Amino acid sequence: MELLIEEEKYTVEDFRKMESLDENYFYELINGEIVKKSSPHFEHQRASGKIFLKLQTFVLNKKLGEVFYAPMDVYLDEFNFYQPDLLYISEANKGILTEEGIVEGVPDLVIEILSPTTGKYDRGKKMQAYESHGVQEYWIVDLANRIVEVYTNENKRFILHSYCLEKEKVASKLLKDLELSGEEIFV
Repeated sequence: MELLIEEEKYTVEDFRKMESLDENYFYELINGEIVKKSSPHFEHQRASGKIFLKLQTFVLNKKLGEVFYAPMDVYLDEFNFYQPDLLYISEANKGILTEEGIVEGVPDLVIEILSPTTGKYDRGKKMQAYESHGVQEYWIVDLANRIVEVYTNENKRFILHSYCLEKEKVASKLLKDLELSGEEIFV
C-alpha cells in the first residue's frame, strides 16, 4: 500500500535530512511529494524473486553488469527519489553506483511490479520520470492481470517493445537473448 503523507513539495535534500519518517516503511519522493510504501505482498515478492533470479543468472553468465532489488535508492533529480523493485546496471554504467545509491545517472533497466496502490505511480509519474531521465528499458509487471510490458526508450519516449500474457514470452531489447515466460513469473 502506498500513501501520500505530505501535500508540501520537498526536494531530495529536504527528504534526505528528515528524521521523523517511520523506519518500518519505505518512502519515495515523487515530484516532490513524500509517498509511504508498505511492505510488498507475498505474490509481489514471489514474482520479484523469480525475475531477479532469471535476470541475475543471465547478467552474471554473460558478465554484463549487476542486478539489484529493492530497496536501492535512485535519485533522479531534485524532486524524485525512487526505490524500484528491480534494476540492472550495465558494466559500462557501473560508475553511477555510490554508497548512497544511484545519485547521478540512471539504471539501464528498471522493473516495477504493480500493486493496487502503486499502479498509478508506476504507470504515471514514475514512468514519465524514468522516460525523461533516459532509463533505456522499463518493465511493468502487472500481477492482477498477469501481464508483463517491456518499454524501450527512444529519444526520451517509451515505446512498447514486448508484451506477454501468462502463457507467452516477453523479450528484452537491451539484454539480447533474454526471454522470460509469463509462467516463470506468475506461477
